[in-house]
Amino acid sequence: MGHRDAIKRLTKLFLVIKTIQLLIVYFTPVQFDTSSQILARQYEPLKQQLLDRTSWVPFVDHLITHIGEKFITWDAVYFSDLHVNPIKYENQFVFCPNWWRLIKAIPLGEGNFYSKLILSLFVSNAFHYMSALVMYALTLNYFRARTHTRNGIKSEREFAEIAARLVIISPAGIFLTSGYSENLSNFLSFSTIYLHDISVNHSDFKYPSTHKSIKWPIIYIASGLLLAYNFTIRANSIFIGIIYLYDLYGFLLGNKNVVDSLLSIIAGGQLFFTILAMNVYNYLLFCPERGSWCNRTVPLLFGYAQREYWGVGFLVYWSVNNIPNFLFATPTILIHSAAIRHYLNAAELPKIKKITILLVINVFVLLGGIFFWNTQILTRIGSFLPLSYWYVAQLVQSKLPYRKYVIYYMLGWNFAQTSLFAAFLPPA
Repeated sequence: MGHRDAIKRLTKLFLVIKTIQLLIVYFTPVQFDTSSQILARQYEPLKQQLLDRTSWVPFVDHLITHIGEKFITWDAVYFSDLHVNPIKYENQFVFCPNWWRLIKAIPLGEGNFYSKLILSLFVSNAFHYMSALVMYALTLNYFRARTHTRNGIKSEREFAEIAARLVIISPAGIFLTSGYSENLSNFLSFSTIYLHDISVNHSDFKYPSTHKSIKWPIIYIASGLLLAYNFTIRANSIFIGIIYLYDLYGFLLGNKNVVDSLLSIIAGGQLFFTILAMNVYNYLLFCPERGSWCNRTVPLLFGYAQREYWGVGFLVYWSVNNIPNFLFATPTILIHSAAIRHYLNAAELPKIKKITILLVINVFVLLGGIFFWNTQILTRIGSFLPLSYWYVAQLVQSKLPYRKYVIYYMLGWNFAQTSLFAAFLPPA
C-alpha cells in the first residue's frame, strides 16, 4: 500500500463526502432563521454582477441561491461581511483577524460579497483536504517507532491513512465545508506539530532525563512561526504553545542545555509577541476613550468581547436552556475523554512518551469547552487536536465490537449536522 495509492483513496473519500454534503444543503428546503437574508439582500446587485460574469456556467443562479446562500449562517454571517467590509464593532473582535483578511487579500472578486463568499468556500475546503494530507504525514512520523516494532510498515501506513480519513469525516462536519476558519487553523496546527516533531531528536540518550534535543533549529523555529500565525486565525491554537513551555522545562532543568533552551524561547516567543501585538493594537484602536474594558488592570478586548457578547466564562453556559447544546457535544466529549484515558494507560504512554504534551493540551481544551465556553463548539474546534483521530484510528484497527458505532456517529452526525446548518438551526 504505497503513499500515492493512499492519497488517491483520501481524495476520492474527500470528494464523496463533500458531494453528499452539498446535496444535503441543496435539498434542505428552507431556513428556520431567515435573518441572514437581510445581509444577502443588501448585495443583490453584486449577485447579479457575478451572474452576468459567469453566465456560461450551467445553473449558476440556482447553485448560488440554493447552495451558496445557505452557507451564510451562524459565524459565517460575520466572516462573509468582513470579507468585503472593514471591521466595525467590538463583538467582531472575537474573530481572529487573519482568516477574513486572507480571503479579502486574495485578488479575486474584490468588493463582491458573493465572489468572496464562494472564494472562502473553495479556500476553506482546500485547507481541509491539505489538513488530511498533513495528518497522514504527521501520523506516519509520530508513530513510526511504535508501528515498526509492533505491526510492521503496512500497519503503519494503514493507521496513518485511517487517521487522515477521520479528518475528512470529522464530526465537525459542515463547519469544515463552510467558510469558517477551522480548516486553515487545523492545517496550521497539524503542520506545527509535524514540524516540531521532525525537528526534535526524541532518542538522544545523552540526556537521560528527557532523551530529546533539537536537531533542526530552523525547522523548530519555523514550527513556532506557524503557531504564531495560527493564533491570528483561531485563538484556541494558543494551547499548542504549551509544547514550547514543556520543551523549555526539559531543556533547561532536565538537560541544562542553554542553546536548546534559547531555541525553545525563540520558537514559543513568537506566539507570545503575536498575542501581545494583537492586544496592543486593539488597545490603541479603542482606548482610553472607550472606557469599560480599557480601564481594567489587564485591558483585553478579546476576553471582554467573549464575556460580554458571547456568554463565555466559568459555568456561564451551565443553564437549563443550554442542555441540548451539551447533549450535542456529549459524543465529542466522550471520544476525547476516551482518547485521553487510552493514551494515559501505562501500556501506551511508555511507547510514545512524546504524546504526553498532546494529552495535556487535550485536557485543557476539554476543560475549557465544558466549563468556560459555549460547549457545543467542542465538536468543531476540537478538530485541531490529533489525539482523538489517533484513538479512533486505533479503534478501527482493533477488534472491539463498538468501533463501528463510533464511525456511524461520525458519519451520521456529519450529515445530520449539515442539514441543520443549511436550515440555520443549532448547534452553531
